[in-house]
Amino acid sequence: ELPAAHRAIGLVALQVSPRDRKLNVRLVAPVQMRPGADLPVGVAVQTEDGRGARTEVVLAAVDEGICLLTEQPAPDPLGFFWGRRQLGVRWSDLYSELMPEPAANLLPGASAPGGDAAVALRGRLNPVAARRFKPVALWSARLRTGADGRVATVFRVPEFTGRLRLTAVAVDARRCGAARAD
Repeated sequence: ELPAAHRAIGLVALQVSPRDRKLNVRLVAPVQMRPGADLPVGVAVQTEDGRGARTEVVLAAVDEGICLLTEQPAPDPLGFFWGRRQLGVRWSDLYSELMPEPAANLLPGASAPGGDAAVALRGRLNPVAARRFKPVALWSARLRTGADGRVATVFRVPEFTGRLRLTAVAVDARRCGAARAD
């Protein structure tokens, strides 16, 4: 029987609360619209205590089919900046040269070239190319809210039948937030 390595590493995760870093974002848009029409979108941004916030906002209107095909989640800036991450420390020692790891501990199988997600996506693609409609992916330039925390813009939507996913990301010097609507 091969001996096991006699070493250990420990760590403690420190949780930091991002409560004072959160912006509440709300999207205002029509529930339905006609193909080829303008899509007015309003954004209201408030601090946790309900006051309007001066922020920068980016809006996007993307075909829901594209989002489903690519498994694109709604943006979550707080989760990105304040979420838990895997330990990003590299370490090494020579102990494994003295007592090599048993081959049974090696990971079985290898990842697919290009990542495992590409294999899952391949099963959802249509093998027949149809060029009837162009995919819709619209986004705004950087918008600035007023003192009341509101801003509005209009998207020119091309000929399109389907559902658009609206997303907004708002940031200021210390806080961020996002919203999604269909």
